[in-house]
Amino acid sequence: LNEVLSIAMSNNMEINAYALKTEESKVLKSTAFSMDKADLTYGLDQNNIAANGYPIKVWGLEQGFSFPTLYLAELKAKKLDITKAELNLEIRKQQLKKEISVYYYEIQNLRSKQIIHSSLDSLYVRLLENAEVKNIKGDFSQLDLLNIRAKRQEASLNLSSLQYQIEKSFQLLKALMNFDEEFDVTKEIEIVEVTSPDINQNPRLQ
Repeated sequence: LNEVLSIAMSNNMEINAYALKTEESKVLKSTAFSMDKADLTYGLDQNNIAANGYPIKVWGLEQGFSFPTLYLAELKAKKLDITKAELNLEIRKQQLKKEISVYYYEIQNLRSKQIIHSSLDSLYVRLLENAEVKNIKGDFSQLDLLNIRAKRQEASLNLSSLQYQIEKSFQLLKALMNFDEEFDVTKEIEIVEVTSPDINQNPRLQ
């Protein structure tokens, strides 16, 4: 499961998008202290005539500054944006981990059922063969034979349904992982340890 989760965290497009958003927030932090561009002006002062009889040339440089408290408030806002982006990324990672785990354990559970139903199917095949022989000899009623055939057909349909569900769960799991290569899920069912996480560390609450 850990290997599947590792691939999913690396390949999942949504996780990558959230990670990029986090990096963008960190880059934008540096813009908190950005100042307006300086404007260079040039003109002739018609009211101020030089000794040569021409108006004096006037050069000017203009730049706007905000109060220091505004820059500090902007920096605080940028830091909050970073925290929010990081928490959103963590929330999506937890959600993806949950979705991956559900499909992973579902595949294991369905395969365990498949083993049981495969045994039942084989049992009904042998039972039906014996019933057909006895029916020919007259030792088995037609009604009982039909009942066994129906049970055998039901077992076969259940087996086919389980195979379809397994394949569907695999496709959904691979889609979440954004992984096209073939892989298998271990048959050994892993025991999930129950933990009591600190509620204050929950990213949604934060």
